[in-house]
Amino acid sequence: LQPYDIVIVRTNPGYFVQKVVTVKGEVKFSGNYVLSNRNERLSDILNRAGGFTSLSNIKGVSLRRRVSADDPNADIRRNAAKKLFSTKNDSSAFTALIDSVEAYETVAIDVEEILKKPKSSIDILLQDGDVINVPSKDDVVKVKGEVLLQTQIAYIPNRRLSYYIDLAGGFSTQAQKRKAFVVASNGNGKRVKSFLIFKSNPIINAGDEIFVPKKLERDGKRVSVAEMVGITTALASVATVVIALLRL
Repeated sequence: LQPYDIVIVRTNPGYFVQKVVTVKGEVKFSGNYVLSNRNERLSDILNRAGGFTSLSNIKGVSLRRRVSADDPNADIRRNAAKKLFSTKNDSSAFTALIDSVEAYETVAIDVEEILKKPKSSIDILLQDGDVINVPSKDDVVKVKGEVLLQTQIAYIPNRRLSYYIDLAGGFSTQAQKRKAFVVASNGNGKRVKSFLIFKSNPIINAGDEIFVPKKLERDGKRVSVAEMVGITTALASVATVVIALLRL
């Protein structure tokens, strides 16, 4: 070497820091898996886990992904969840539950479609810390919140939300009927929507949870449109919080 020479050591293009994902539930080999390359997808890991057992609920497969510690929406989601459920439980255990659940967000997936089209754009690339959960078959539908009878109802194919609401005794006087929503077993959410004279009444699947929120009050004043939009937006990102709170 001579003065002013520049020595450059290139990074090995095939090297990357080990990344681990977790597969839980009804697969043949549950546990932690180290990603073998940067392009490993959801279908790859499910194959490495040996596929599904006979008791698995494929429609309910969910993917949870870590949220950055400096996520600016964490406080918004927490406050919206507390306001929505009108909870007065400020115990340390409740706070710990909220914080632990909010450490992850649910990624919307449709495993049935992914397995039909592996390696396609819907077959999600996995990241370090991802948690894949394959639940057991669940032949009931849970109805929670502002109904006359919070209960679990035997699932009947192709029935809609209104059918299960009726079997739960109908809405209570404090129910926000137009804000009723469904949390699917895979963590995805869907809600009743109205436009002019049209109203969606979603079909319910086995394992779904129907939740009817309580009317919001704010010092005797109506909640502003901006607040309603903020709470509705937060609902989309706290599907896992909904499930945890309903099971308290």
